[in-house]
Amino acid sequence: MTAQKTEFSKAVPCSTTRQAPQRTPQQEDSILRPARVAQRLGVARGTIYRWINEGHFPRPIKLGGGSVGWLASEVNQWITEQAAASRQSSQGRETLC
Repeated sequence: MTAQKTEFSKAVPCSTTRQAPQRTPQQEDSILRPARVAQRLGVARGTIYRWINEGHFPRPIKLGGGSVGWLASEVNQWITEQAAASRQSSQGRETLC
C-alpha cells in the first residue's frame, strides 16, 4: 500500500501562514463583569462603584438578575482618556532626569 499525499500533508512555508482576520470594534466588544474590570484597572470593586457615584467612571449595563457589566470598549475608552489626562497634567511639571 502506498501513502497518498493529501492537501493536509503539504508543507506550508512560514511566510504564507494564516493570520487572524481583522475584527471590527463591534465584533471585539464584549461585556466585562465587575471583577474583571477591577482586575484590569488594578483597583477594588468598591473603588469602581465609588467612581461611578462620583461621576468619574461609566455606569454599568444591567444584565438581569442583579448582574451588571461594562462594554469593553467603554472601559478601554475610559483608560485611554485617563492616560491622556495624566500625561497632559504631568507635562507642566519638572522632571528629575
